[in-house]
Amino acid sequence: MNDKCSPGKDYVLRSVATISPSTYHQSPLHCLHLVDKHEAASLLGISAETLKKYRLQKGSTLIEGIHYHIWNSRVIRYNALLLADWGLHRNNPEAHRKAIEAYLATLPCNQPKKRGRKAG
Repeated sequence: MNDKCSPGKDYVLRSVATISPSTYHQSPLHCLHLVDKHEAASLLGISAETLKKYRLQKGSTLIEGIHYHIWNSRVIRYNALLLADWGLHRNNPEAHRKAIEAYLATLPCNQPKKRGRKAG
């Protein structure tokens, strides 16, 4: 890829100053910061059409249900935290895989069930 077309790491870091990998372990809600295509593209420093191209590419590393969610034929929401991490680690898939695992571990469906009796 041409360096002129790819967003710089410092640009992505500045764009997500309020969202950091340390938020993975704080609360599942921090990991569910969903944005529309315009915000997602701006986060990466690319156009919405380029983001769509990356998403639809055969063999794309953007994973439905992880990086983006399709609500209906017209509404797609992107996970801002994972998308920013994807942008930073496009050349290091192993580092990004760890971020995905950390994200999945924070989801409520992956939390251990609480045992014991209910109060009342």
